[in-house]
Amino acid sequence: MSLALSGCSLTPPPRSPEDERALQRARSQERKAAAAREQLQQEWQATSSELARLQAELAALDSPQEAAQQVYRAQSLAFESYENTIQAALAFARSCDDQVDLDVAAETGASLAGALAEYVSEPKRDEALKAMERCRPALVKRWRKVMNETVLELQRDFAVAIEDVFDENNPYSRGSLTAKTKGTTLNVRMRGNFEGRARHSQEQVDMWCESGSGLFTKIILQNSQGTFSCKPDEGPKELIATILEESKVNTSWVVVGVQPTPSKPEPPPPATPEVQERRVELLAAARGLESGAAQIDARASEIAQDEQQARQSIERVDLRHKARGDEWKQTKIKRASNTQIAGGVFVGIGGVVLLGTVGASQAGVAEPGDLIPIGVGVSVPLVVTGVLLLVGGGVRKKRVQEVVFR
Repeated sequence: MSLALSGCSLTPPPRSPEDERALQRARSQERKAAAAREQLQQEWQATSSELARLQAELAALDSPQEAAQQVYRAQSLAFESYENTIQAALAFARSCDDQVDLDVAAETGASLAGALAEYVSEPKRDEALKAMERCRPALVKRWRKVMNETVLELQRDFAVAIEDVFDENNPYSRGSLTAKTKGTTLNVRMRGNFEGRARHSQEQVDMWCESGSGLFTKIILQNSQGTFSCKPDEGPKELIATILEESKVNTSWVVVGVQPTPSKPEPPPPATPEVQERRVELLAAARGLESGAAQIDARASEIAQDEQQARQSIERVDLRHKARGDEWKQTKIKRASNTQIAGGVFVGIGGVVLLGTVGASQAGVAEPGDLIPIGVGVSVPLVVTGVLLLVGGGVRKKRVQEVVFR
């Protein structure tokens, strides 16, 4: 028991004096860095607050001048746009006879005229609109001619479509229906006597009027049942007039608006000497604060490095202390294991002595009364000691493994 209890001390090894001093220095460095960081944070907040105040005052100081510049830019853009529109209108009027795509020409001319028509009368504007107005009737004439030609073509296509539909639906009577245009009238003739044609003839003519609206003023169907006719809601004349009206080229482009004519603005006057002087002062103060902020950032970086170095030093001390502790543990565990081995040896020796005594008595070497008491007296202490060593070594080993180093 004395061997088991004294063979394995449970007092962990302390840090070495050098590690203890290094740990104290690192912790002191860490505390100083934390205090410096807190002080630096206060400085940063004060600098940021003052810088924000200077920037706000600078913005308020520059606000009137910036507003004046914005108005100047807007007026300059409006004047430039107005001048460009006038030049574009004059160029459009000069190229009136060269316009090929009449749809584009009508859209462009109406757009330019509409833009200038918003403003009150003034010489340059009026000259541009009058030049465009001289072009407009020519555009209308050319466009009306093109649309009349288009209507004629659509009329012929419509007549051919009626014949094709009839031939397709009546393959044994192909050619019995003919459709011819005469002016704005469509004449349809049908030879033969078709069952049910009297009942459906007027409905058929009405359907043609609906689908051919804008192409004819009248559609006539003649068949064995009689003559049937209808008038579309809109004829070619009305269709062309509607298209011209929608294109805004059928009415005069010379219109007087109500908006004031844009004029070239004068640049805003520079800031007063007092404002300029105060602005210079604010900018100088702001630059000083920005420089101070940069220095604060540099110091913050240094403090962060100091904190990192302190943490690294503490980690190195802890690692060395842990390594010494692990070595101490291994030594104590090995001693406890040796104690258990010794316990096993004692138990084995005690058993051998006891068995040898009993064997000698049975073999008649000596009287049982002489050897057995001796054997028991020798073996029992050995076995008990061995058991105690086994148990004590195991307990010591477990307690050593549970030790935590701090």
